This record gives sequence, structure tokens and C-alpha cells, in this order.
Amino acid sequence: MKLEEMQAALRAEGLDGWLFFDHHRRDPLAYRVLQFTPNSPVTRRWFYYVPADGEPRGLAHRIEAETLAALPGKHSTYSDWDGLGASLRRVGTTLRARERVTEWQMQQFILKRFAEEGLVNDHGPDVAVNANASNPHYEPRADACSEIKTGDVVLMDMWAKLDQPESVYYDITWVGFCGQQPPAEVEQVFGIVREARDRAVRRVVDAVSSKRELRGYEVDDAARSYIQERGFGEYFFHRTGHSIGSDVHGTGANMDNLETHDERKIIPWTGFSVEPGIYLPGFGIRSEVNVFVGDGEARVTGEAQDKIVLI
Repeated sequence: MKLEEMQAALRAEGLDGWLFFDHHRRDPLAYRVLQFTPNSPVTRRWFYYVPADGEPRGLAHRIEAETLAALPGKHSTYSDWDGLGASLRRVGTTLRARERVTEWQMQQFILKRFAEEGLVNDHGPDVAVNANASNPHYEPRADACSEIKTGDVVLMDMWAKLDQPESVYYDITWVGFCGQQPPAEVEQVFGIVREARDRAVRRVVDAVSSKRELRGYEVDDAARSYIQERGFGEYFFHRTGHSIGSDVHGTGANMDNLETHDERKIIPWTGFSVEPGIYLPGFGIRSEVNVFVGDGEARVTGEAQDKIVLI
């Protein structure tokens, strides 16, 4: 089995992993994909999980313990039906919480992936959980960071560009929740932030398509007014967006009617972020996309987060 290639493919598809299962050799595809021949008869059920990152886990019956011996990873056995269920739950729990992970460790992982993809940035990225996410410029350090645990809200703000002359930054923020179902309050706040983001984007798209003059403060108003209507105005205490170019904070118009009243026009062939947020005492939510304005059209340049990512 070419583990690295399989895990790279899983990551490329945005999948957490691939669970294989067989009984009496009824799934020839599993053997073909894993490229192995069982070391014992297959008269009992076996399971093999390949995560997108980390070590695979195998589970086989006790009397056929060598079934998966040719495959890499940690292997365990079961005997009875109750034991099978318990063993599968343990494998799932281990894969969801493989080891202690901190904000700083995640930051370092992202930086490693940036380097592998030929990307550079000036500092960051920001990885923040719970109340730390309510500080828009929080940045973890090895000696000052929080552990990421089940039940946590996780905010990741990432920006980078190709390590090439005249390259342009891409700057996004996504939010996740470590668990099966985010609390209702977290879902509510995310929904408000998402709608504020989309209203600001629509203001830009409509103005550009109709060739109407648009200034930075108007885009801020579109997002801010909605958050204020929903009763969270005091918790949105930064501008809606900033200019983006070869520097992550560019020299063009900012989407700002809070920190400044930015009357600069939004002109063709410029880009900027749209990133409203709500920062409560217990957790913060921000959703950031990048908008490019061309000749007669404006568009979000990448994927816009539609729902909270379950981690």
C-alpha cells in the first residue's frame, strides 16, 4: 500500500479518512486498493482505517489476528460482538483525539505545508480556540498557547502567496468545532457572520455589475448594519476588510466605516478581504473571503465557508 499517496489523495478531497471493511473476501476493491493479501483466512470481519494524517489502525478477530499483518499501523483484536463494538469505538476515539494538540502545533503544521507548496507569508498564521478567537490578532507561541480539545471552537486565519515576484496574497479565515454538533449559540453567531459577509459581497457585486460608483465605507456598512440589527454590533470592533496586493495589507481602499471613514473608490483590478466577525467573551467567529474586482464584474476568488467545519 502506498500510504503517502493515499493520504495525499484524501487530503486533496477534504476527507478525514477511509474506512475499509471485509468479511469472507466480499470486497475485492479493498484488497486492490490496499494492495495486500491476508495472512490468514478471512472468515471473520476485519476493519482498517487510513486517516488523512497520522498512523492507520487495524482491527481483526482474535483467531485471525494476522489478517492485516502486511499493512502498516497499529493493530488490535476483538473476540465477541460486544468487544467488536467497543473496539471500533476506541479506534474512532483515538483517531478523533490521537494526541495532545495545541494552537502553536497547528500553526507550525500550516507553516510546514505552506513551505511544501512554495508559499510564503510575513507572519502567522493565527490559530485560536474559544476566547482566544475573540482577539482578532491573537497569535499562539510555543510557550503561550492553548490545547485544542473536544468541545472547542477553533478559528484559523491564514494568509500566504507564491514565492515568486509580484505574487498576490490570499487571506482567509475559517471556523471549526471539535465535536459532532456545535452549540446553538455558536451556530447562531456563525450564521449572522456568514450573512453579514454575503451582504457585503453582494453590495460589491451589484455595484460593479451596474457600473455604480462604490466606496470602501459602503461595503463596511453593508456587513455592519446587519450585525447591528441582530444585536451584536458592540462585538464587531474592526473594519470589515482591507486591501490586498503583493502585501497582505495593500494600499487600496479598505472596507472601513469604523476605524476610518474610507471614501476611496473601489476600482477595477484591485482585491480586498471581506471579514466580519463577532467576538464574544467565550468565543469568536470570523468568516473571511477575498474579492477581486475586474472590468464589469466582481467575484469571490475562492471557496466561501457555508457551515462550521466539524473537526
